[in-house]
Amino acid sequence: MSGSAAPFPGFVENSRQRCSRISPLPPPAPLPMFELMKKRRALSLSPPKSYVPLHAASPSRCSYLPPKPEPLDLREDRQKLAIALRRHDAERIGNPHAQNRIVYDCDELNAQAASSIRARDGKVLGGGSKIVDRKDTSHSRSSHSQSEEEQGPPRPYYTPTGPDDDTPVFESRFEGGNLRRAIQVGASEFDLVVRPDLNTNRHTQWFYFSISNTRRKRYKLNLVNFQKPDSMYNYGMRPLIFSRIAAREHGIEWVRAGSDICYYRNQQKRLRSNNKAFYYTLSFSLEMKYDHDTIYLAYCYPYTYTDLREDLRRLEAKPDMQRKMRRRSLCKTIGGNECYLLTITDFASRPEQMKRKIGILVPPPMLIVR
Repeated sequence: MSGSAAPFPGFVENSRQRCSRISPLPPPAPLPMFELMKKRRALSLSPPKSYVPLHAASPSRCSYLPPKPEPLDLREDRQKLAIALRRHDAERIGNPHAQNRIVYDCDELNAQAASSIRARDGKVLGGGSKIVDRKDTSHSRSSHSQSEEEQGPPRPYYTPTGPDDDTPVFESRFEGGNLRRAIQVGASEFDLVVRPDLNTNRHTQWFYFSISNTRRKRYKLNLVNFQKPDSMYNYGMRPLIFSRIAAREHGIEWVRAGSDICYYRNQQKRLRSNNKAFYYTLSFSLEMKYDHDTIYLAYCYPYTYTDLREDLRRLEAKPDMQRKMRRRSLCKTIGGNECYLLTITDFASRPEQMKRKIGILVPPPMLIVR
């Protein structure tokens, strides 16, 4: 694990203590730095920069509109459901024989990947090994490609031991993904910890991750480290799900799904809050329709930085767009990605008319409408 301070030290440390009696899962192979979107679509654009290694492919284009309006699901009694879920949590936490098994830990994967990359680049070499000269770019390039070929395709945190092993394989190392840890607490029940948004005060609301090696049965998922005191999930909103098999065989993309949906305060106190604030849990159940499927779960329809760049590129490729819209780089984000400035106006106007136009700034991305 990384030596840096965890965004949720109390919760993460407690989950470690709960899982200390469980044998660790097989460690994954080191990951190459960027394998993002290889199967998604062929792009001339380079992958977005990231603080963590990204390798998994997320679903194809997310420019999806529901065929009809999505009604709120108001059939369930949320108050009665919240009481039942709190009682279930108390019984489970108080059971010394309860199953607490870590099946996904993104922090551990990232630490291993970073260590592998540093060693491969010659930054960290032990045992008297010769340090690679960073100025020798040709040697560096060849060693990178050779190392990636030797490693082969990156592996998940947990690899099923055989066809009878129905352990779900969680993943979030793709663009927009933010699952930090998954803990199996029952035969088909999992507590999930999401990573907070970067450069915020530990803000958690978005979630996006995948589950592979599914079976046709019911799964219960508990996202346990939200902070808002209320949510639209208590008023009929449902999570989004994308099934690869449904998309391939029936053309079904993102759909609202889930039952027994409830957002409620749990018993885990938030640190740095004078013990006056608690975390909140979003709990819901999913009935899987296919065996050995890969599904993606999200708070709402994902729209990634790569989607934005491709949309802008498609707009610029239209013959009449040069006289309407122009793009340039305003600056770079903290992560090192381009932040675009779009100017939308009639560029065919005469210079004196252009000078009289009033600029209107509309972020994000930064737009100038004249």
